[in-house]
Amino acid sequence: YVLSLLLLILHIESFVLMCLSWSYFGLRVCHSFVHCTSNKLRYRAPIFIASTFILLLMWGHLGLIFLSYNTPS
Repeated sequence: YVLSLLLLILHIESFVLMCLSWSYFGLRVCHSFVHCTSNKLRYRAPIFIASTFILLLMWGHLGLIFLSYNTPS
């Protein structure tokens, strides 16, 4: 939620972040579905790890955006 609020407050628009955000959302929906149905860890854990990796990519991309704004020209 913090990342989404930062993007909203700072008016940052990025196609990459949009795609990563929807991917994260989709994986979290899948994770919740598995959790509420079979709740088998062998299915749920890889989905959680993938969603966490995408979240890290989103933070990394935001960091690159910040670095590109602050580079002296």
